[in-house]
Formats: sequence, structure tokens, C-alpha cells
Amino acid sequence: MAINDDLREALLDAAPKPLEALRRDLLDTSRDASEDPVVDARRWEHLGIFFGLTCASQFAWIMYSAAPATAAAGFGATAGQVTFVSTIYPLLYLPGCVLAARATKRGGLRGAMREASAWMAAGASVKVGGSALGWFLDDGAAAYGCVVLGQALMALGQPHLVNAPAQLAQEWFPASERETAATAGLLGNIVGQALGEALSPLVCSATAGWLGDRGALTVLAGASLLPVGVCGLWCARRFRPSPNPPKLATSSLWRDWRALLGDAHFRRLFFAFCVGLGVFNALLAMVAQWLAPCGYSATTAGALGATFVLVGVPCAALVALRLDATRDYKGYVKRVAGADLAFTALLCLAATRGAAPALYVAFGCLGGSIVATSAVVMETAVEATYPTSPEVPTGLLFCAGNTLSIASIYAIQFLLELQGGACEGLSSVGAGHHAPVALFLLANIFLCFLLLVTYDGPLRRLDAERAHAVRRSTDTLASLAPRDFDDLAA
Repeated sequence: MAINDDLREALLDAAPKPLEALRRDLLDTSRDASEDPVVDARRWEHLGIFFGLTCASQFAWIMYSAAPATAAAGFGATAGQVTFVSTIYPLLYLPGCVLAARATKRGGLRGAMREASAWMAAGASVKVGGSALGWFLDDGAAAYGCVVLGQALMALGQPHLVNAPAQLAQEWFPASERETAATAGLLGNIVGQALGEALSPLVCSATAGWLGDRGALTVLAGASLLPVGVCGLWCARRFRPSPNPPKLATSSLWRDWRALLGDAHFRRLFFAFCVGLGVFNALLAMVAQWLAPCGYSATTAGALGATFVLVGVPCAALVALRLDATRDYKGYVKRVAGADLAFTALLCLAATRGAAPALYVAFGCLGGSIVATSAVVMETAVEATYPTSPEVPTGLLFCAGNTLSIASIYAIQFLLELQGGACEGLSSVGAGHHAPVALFLLANIFLCFLLLVTYDGPLRRLDAERAHAVRRSTDTLASLAPRDFDDLAA
């Protein structure tokens, strides 16, 4: 029987303690880690389904804010009304969480994914039909009303996806791949937003000339329906029940959330995550409006969003691989918090006229840190709240963060009006300008930095897994004959 050095060390360390007493101690700390996970070869396909659905959802969220001029002209709407379409997602996040919790409780992760697909398909279809109706009737108000309704239906399916990356990783992937899987699932949100930022103005500019603004919006709605339909069918046909369903079922969403907020360590992660997510959701939604006074077009804003993702995705993947290898959650929480603050300052300094190269660098660097921060903080929160099912802390984080996005979006819009159409980056402070948007971004990220850099909470899931590994070692020890153990110890 071959036994490696780590197992030998665990056996020797455990030997002086009576085996039955050791087992009782370990069972008290790792009850939910008492079995090795089932590794299913289809896990990567399920991650692909989840990634595709999430991308489609986030594309639909951001697409009208990414092409504000076309949306305003096509709907006959004000800038505030166009912004409202994007705020529907965070406005309905809480009722969506209730629906997601109910779907998960009844049908597990599979049930939640199927229900999300249904909400998205219904909403996207309403948006296409309403946009086409407004185009043919030359009635922007009718199109706008249908788009608001369709966006609301899609918003109700969003929490099923956004709350689930950590749950998908825990139920389908072994511990050695879990952080990579959770990060990949989370990246669907970022990639979808970037695709919406980059493709929406291109679609509108390419079609508005010969179809008009309302025709361009109909084509844009159709473009958002296509991935929803493809990924929804893929989910319906191929998504299977989880091979490792959670052993601790959620009792009540509100009761579980209140219990989490009673934990001081989780509260620190909660406030940092919510402020950061709220600010950067608002930044991505309002980047075209923020940079327009500096002479940058919506197409440039979309390219900046694409740069955010092109750098952010590989950086987050590298951090996830390192987390899988080291499990150094606290160390990475502090590192990404410092990077967020530094690169936010760089972005605020670069927000000036004629500084496009600096803006691309700043958006790329910020994407690399922010995307990684979301994944690291989410997984650290799951670690700190174990054995609570992962969708409970993840849902609370994203629900509060998306709700705060509403306030952040309107705060940035108010601050832009305060600037009076002037281009004011951080470098203009002290030269007769106040740069309120830049200072707002920097102040919020500085608060997040203070909360994260001082975090020192428990890692309960990691401790439980390590305890299970030692318990399994003691079981191996108990199965050895006394003579075999003597030989091993020698």
C-alpha cells in the first residue's frame, strides 16, 4: 500500500490520540465534508451552459445604456428614461432572489437554471415584439413600454444566475478546481456586460442609417434574443441534477440572511462587496455619459468596456488558479483591494481630453483587479459562512450590491449634471474644478480598501475539508494491522 509523505505525517501526528476520540472531534467540525465529492465528466459542459446564460442576461441589461443616443431617439425618451431601463435589473433583484430561492429549494440548481431560462426567453421575446411594433407603427412610446416590460421579466431571472457561481462550483467541481469554476461562472457577468458595451453601439450605428433608430433598436433586441434562445435550449436539454447536492438545506431566505448579517466578519466583506459592485455597475452603465464631455464617443466607451474584460478575464483566471493552488484567501483579498485603489486612481487621472491611450491602460488594469476582486471576495464569503449553502451568502452580496447600483447610477448622473457638461478628471482638481464623479469613485473604492485590507475572518470550509482529510487518514490508520503501522512509523 503506497502512502505519500503528507499522509504519513498526518498519521504520525494523529497516532498518540485515541482514534475514536479523534473521530468524534472531527465529526463535530466537518459534518458536511464527510464524503469525497463525486466528480462528473460533464461538469465543464454545465459550466459552459451557465456561462452562456449569464452572458446573455448581462448583455440584455447593459445594451440600451451602451447606445444612449439611439435609444433616446428611437423611444422618444429622455436620458433619464433610458437610464431607467438599466436600473430595472437592480430594482427587481430582491424579488428575483425570492423566486431564485424558491426554485432552488424545489428543483435544486437545475430547477433554478431552467426557470432563469424561461424568464429570460419571455422577456427577450417581449422586447423584440415591442420594438418591432413600435417600428412599424412609428410609435416610440409603445416600443419603450414593451421594452420596460421585457426588461422586467428578464430581471426576474437574473438572480438565479448571478447568485449561483459558487453553488455551481461546489456541487459540480472537486476542491482542486472549485475556485477556477466559480471565477469562470462569475466572469459570465463581466463578459456579457462588455459584449453589450462593445456590440450595442456597433449594431445601432450599422443599422440606423438604413432602418432608422427604431429599426436599429429592433435589430438590437433580436441580437439579444438569439443567445437567450440558444443557451436556453441547451440548458433544457443538457443540464442535469447536481452530483453533489448541498447537505444543509436553506430554511428561510430572510432567516438565513439575518443570520449572516449577525456575523461581524461577513459584514465586513458584505459592505466592501456591495459598495464596490454598486460603484462599478454604475460606472459600466454610465461610462459613455461620463466620458462624452471629454470628446469620447459611445463606440470608444464600448471599446473601453471590451478592454476592461479582455484584461480582466485572464487576470481573474490566473488569480483563481493561484487560489486553487494556495487557498490563500485572506492574502489575495488584501492584494486585490490594494490594486483596486491604485487603478481607480489611475482611471480618474486619465479621464481627460486626448488621453485615449491612458484610458485604455487604466480600464485594462482596473478590469484585471476588479474582476478578480469580485471572485475572491465572493469565495471568501462562502468560506467564512460554511456550512451555509453557497447561494445564500452569494445572493445576499449581489442583492445588496445591485440595489446599491441604483443609487450609484443616479448619483453619477446627478454629479454629471453638477459638472455642467465639463470634462473633469482627477487631475483637474485644484485648477478651478472639483471633478465630482472622479472623487465619488475614488472615495468609494478607498472605503472598500479599508474594509478588505483589515479582513481576518475564519475559513470554515477549508478547515472542514482539512479535518475531513485527517479523519480519512485516521480511518486508513485504523484499517492497518498493528505490525503494518509499526513498519510505517519506523
